Amino acid sequence: MRRRDVAAGLLVLAAVLVWLLGTTTVLAPFDGVRGSALLVTALGVAAEVVGGAWRGRISPAAMRGPAALGLVTAIVAVVTVVSGSPAGLFVLVLLTVVLWMLATLRHLTGPR
Repeated sequence: MRRRDVAAGLLVLAAVLVWLLGTTTVLAPFDGVRGSALLVTALGVAAEVVGGAWRGRISPAAMRGPAALGLVTAIVAVVTVVSGSPAGLFVLVLLTVVLWMLATLRHLTGPR
């Protein structure tokens, strides 16, 4: 694994921790679900920037699925921030983890 993938993984792990801490009433340091959703979104974007393969050539066909999933993730983020839904926060974290896993798998199996 490349260092960038590990750094992105740590950011995604931080997003999971925010979800775990943000869903408890005692340990809600991020102003509940809405604040947690904002922080998870920021960590997901940071993971994408840190771990992104900006220099590599990627075929448009290979990017359709992840791009569509990224769009769904963005929509879920907005809906979660507006609604304050704990289920939405869970889906947001799940989608963030899935996107990171897909990117890491692509980096591991693709050309260097």
